[in-house]
Amino acid sequence: PIAGGVVIASGGEPLFHLFGFAACLLATSGRALKSVVQAMLLSDSSEKLDPMSLLFYMSSFSVLLLLPMTVLLEPASFAQVHDLVRNRPGFMWSLLVNSCIAYLVNLTNFLVTKYTSALTLQVRSMRSCIDSCTQLLPHPQACGTSNALPAAHRSLC
Repeated sequence: PIAGGVVIASGGEPLFHLFGFAACLLATSGRALKSVVQAMLLSDSSEKLDPMSLLFYMSSFSVLLLLPMTVLLEPASFAQVHDLVRNRPGFMWSLLVNSCIAYLVNLTNFLVTKYTSALTLQVRSMRSCIDSCTQLLPHPQACGTSNALPAAHRSLC
């Protein structure tokens, strides 16, 4: 079912690039692997990891990995953030609220995995895909039928 959605999306997309397609496959595989490993870590009683500790360790690793990549690939981004903080006082509050929401979403994901399974988390993520499609409905110019159709196909199958 997913492969059918990818074929429909790729065939109707004029800007299809093989590297982007490979990156999507890699990201999907990485997400599945992360879910399975996190389920193993949270269910193993000898590891003694609770969702809060796992979030701490995974967040720390993410910062160590992404910060150098940001400096390397987007060197002007820190100056842009500094300008936004200086010129728009509400930006810092927006950033803080966004960070808190991201923290709560990740903690909720780990709690769902601990008390149910990694499969439940993936099904819940499918609901997020459906939510994303419904948010695009008021803005049809942002999403053409060649992109909306495969998303709906993936959500239903």
